[in-house]
Amino acid sequence: MDALYLGSAGARADAVAVRRNGFGRGVYITADRTAHETIARASGPVRPTRTRFSLQVGWRLHLEVGPPLRFVNHSCEPNCYAVLPLDGTRVEIRALRDLEAGSEVLLDYDTFEYEMSYFPPVCRCGSPRCRGSIRGYRYLSEERKAACRSFIAEYLRTEASDRPVAAAPVRAVRS
Repeated sequence: MDALYLGSAGARADAVAVRRNGFGRGVYITADRTAHETIARASGPVRPTRTRFSLQVGWRLHLEVGPPLRFVNHSCEPNCYAVLPLDGTRVEIRALRDLEAGSEVLLDYDTFEYEMSYFPPVCRCGSPRCRGSIRGYRYLSEERKAACRSFIAEYLRTEASDRPVAAAPVRAVRS
């Protein structure tokens, strides 16, 4: 997995650091950032199924990211967003607003994961705007979808014919 962490003016630098926090670990910026400035870029293998450390980049594509980006935590009130092009080959993390050095990089996982069933049922982000759970874009209210439309993953803006289909319930067969 290849990662490039950017400092000011796009120069290679130690732009982020992984630190221990109440969730285990988190990613923190080491310098002030302005709104929409790129904090980090990464690429990695693309897989057809979700893994613990992947970001959904297409209806059936998941980009595996390595450290430190795999330690970016969720918040229902994020300060960053993930730019995930349709080709699925990379991720770029950008600041949603001006951030001070030492700020934790926080993403709203529901802006790039269509459906998530592997997270604990209760969100622990602690934001005053906490939605109570992390379930995926599919479950966001229409109001929330409209509010985050400018920073959702590109594939979520498409009506792909290969959208995941829910599995039919298995019925017992009597002989």
